[in-house]
Amino acid sequence: MKIGDTHTTEVTFSQADFDRFAALSGDDNPIHVDPDFAARTKFGKTVAHGMLLYSTLIQILGDVFPGPGSRQLSQQLMFPSPTFVREQLRVELEVTARPAPGTAEISTHIFRPSGELGCTGKTRVALPGFASEDINLSESVVPSPSSEQHSEIQSHQGLTLGQTASHTYTITAVEHQTYLALLDEQNPLYTDNGYAQCSGFRGRQLTGGQLGGMISHLLGTQLPGPGTNWLKQHFAFIKPAYPGEPVTGRVRITRLRPEKDLINLATRHENQAGELLVRGEALVWTSDLERRSDAQD
Repeated sequence: MKIGDTHTTEVTFSQADFDRFAALSGDDNPIHVDPDFAARTKFGKTVAHGMLLYSTLIQILGDVFPGPGSRQLSQQLMFPSPTFVREQLRVELEVTARPAPGTAEISTHIFRPSGELGCTGKTRVALPGFASEDINLSESVVPSPSSEQHSEIQSHQGLTLGQTASHTYTITAVEHQTYLALLDEQNPLYTDNGYAQCSGFRGRQLTGGQLGGMISHLLGTQLPGPGTNWLKQHFAFIKPAYPGEPVTGRVRITRLRPEKDLINLATRHENQAGELLVRGEALVWTSDLERRSDAQD
């Protein structure tokens, strides 16, 4: 794999796909699954989950580019414009750097029919054939997002600086298989216990999309809550998570920006032992947030 290598494919999602992903992730934010609610928002109709778009990127990375056995080290995502049900989307990937032996940096773009970007970002991956001990997870490879707490605004819309939400999930083997089938996921790190063990892991892993779905659930149903629109996310993958084992997702408000209806949050995943699995940072837009009865500015 060399700098400048590219891959392009097309994908279309139905409302049934949105509904199935909502059931699997727990994110039943009405902007994704309730056409009547979505019609009253600026979108006018249901929009794709950001993590459904991300899961599509993961599927391509692990299937054809770089291919089976590739493993994400980090992912940056931006969602500049909404992607709607039944839109034909164009996915474009390009190798932009080879920062270390056994790794590649790849730009990840999803274009709408209008040519607008629905999702854009970049990922760093460990290439197929490189065992976990061959990859140096240094801070330069897996950067730590800032979790600095800004103090200029303390409360807005019933939300407060430093407010947290968490939920513990256990994705069963059956749920894992259902997710793989929805995305047609073929990467043996996620599908094949034997392959994953030979690659230095305890067994097949949960995908970044499944872990991201946990954060999507928290953002879209708890904090900030229904109507939240995800604009940006950074994930840095520290340790793998496995089907059948509890994972706790956490979000914490680090900045309130009422003049633009924006909120920054720190995100993280931990295993049952409290070990950090994924760290990250989110930016969300809350103009369509369902107002809380106790909301006050």
